[in-house]
Amino acid sequence: MKVELALLADYAEVTQRGSKLMVCGIFDRVTVADLEGVHPHMALALKLSLHPGEDPAHRLKVRLVDPDGADVIAPMEAEVEVAAEAANEAAVNLILDLNLVKFNSYGPHSFDIFLDGRFEHQVPLTVERMVGDPE
Repeated sequence: MKVELALLADYAEVTQRGSKLMVCGIFDRVTVADLEGVHPHMALALKLSLHPGEDPAHRLKVRLVDPDGADVIAPMEAEVEVAAEAANEAAVNLILDLNLVKFNSYGPHSFDIFLDGRFEHQVPLTVERMVGDPE
């Protein structure tokens, strides 16, 4: 299994029996007035693909980490099973909705994605401080 697509968005949805991924507002940075507030909502959209003949069951773990590598929120873990015929490559679309995330530091953060215990992919996210009055 491998990560075919991983991105952060304002909104994401899986439709048509899981085969279609709809994403709106892709971003890689958030601007906050200070570190007292929370980011209201974001969605991590993933497309994971399975190679022909590969075991359909895998373990997924996603960590949101700060610049020091510390967890911003508790790691998210799940068993993922892809329904596929042995002779065909298959994929699964997943959405991880995150609400009211509180960042404790500015700078480079990332969503680190692990499959079966191995690091597979990283989605960068920069948290920056708002400068001046927004217009």
